[in-house]
Amino acid sequence: MDHFGFHIWGIFPGNMMRWSRDQSCYRACEVHYYKLINNGERFATRPDEWNLSEKSRKLWAVLQELNADN
Repeated sequence: MDHFGFHIWGIFPGNMMRWSRDQSCYRACEVHYYKLINNGERFATRPDEWNLSEKSRKLWAVLQELNADN
């Protein structure tokens, strides 16, 4: 997904139930991606408009750093 201009949105451990063999299931980890199209950035709220906790601001900074490599 990185090669197609998508950005990491988040990692969700145990987000979805998946079926395994013998009718048993497990909780899978999922990585979610996003991509704003047709200049969607113009219509999205800017990070300076958000009211985030300190922890969320740090997480956003890390995601921005990771996604800057795309």
